[in-house]
Amino acid sequence: MELIADEAGFSTGVVYSQFGGKADLFLALLDARIAERTADNTRMVEGITGDEGIMRLLERAASVDRAEPEWGLTRRPTSASASAGHSPVSCHSTSTGQSACHQPA
Repeated sequence: MELIADEAGFSTGVVYSQFGGKADLFLALLDARIAERTADNTRMVEGITGDEGIMRLLERAASVDRAEPEWGLTRRPTSASASAGHSPVSCHSTSTGQSACHQPA
């Protein structure tokens, strides 16, 4: 917590007064990130329905994953999700510069 406090420009006492420990700090950051992404996604697909909305969300998710790979570590699939039949979605750029997304069979 000392390194985190130093990097943020606060004393460790201030950090501990707001967060009980690293886990609480991490969860607060994750909650804030989820709220931010939810708001961005909602704005992005406002007024769009069906496949077009889904494709835009998938393309945005792939774009954010490439731009901010450090956040990807918070949502790696687990063996439980794989055994439940959940497959990752794969997105890539086509030769025309468009994004193409699909879910492997």
